[in-house]
Amino acid sequence: MMLEPDNRLPSPPPKRRRTKDAGNIVHEQSGNPFWFPDGDLVLRLNNHMFKVHHGRLQASDIFADMLILPQPSNAECVDGSPCVELTDSAADWMVALRWMYDLE
Repeated sequence: MMLEPDNRLPSPPPKRRRTKDAGNIVHEQSGNPFWFPDGDLVLRLNNHMFKVHHGRLQASDIFADMLILPQPSNAECVDGSPCVELTDSAADWMVALRWMYDLE
């Protein structure tokens, strides 16, 4: 192992960002087209998570109504954003998010 000029050990490489959910399933954000660093809401569906913009979800009347409700102060957060657990399939949400973000 080579020491740096001032006899310190080299710094370790930066770690990849990842998030553990309650089931200890690690979700890598790299490669997830719907994990936006500036997103402000995390959707958790089984072993998938999406960090999206609540403004985009307001395209849905259901989410528009949900998003105006005050959130409890002890609400779970992931990566600094409130987390909503859903029972739908991740595949269905991929279709909906592609529509909301106008991706083909």
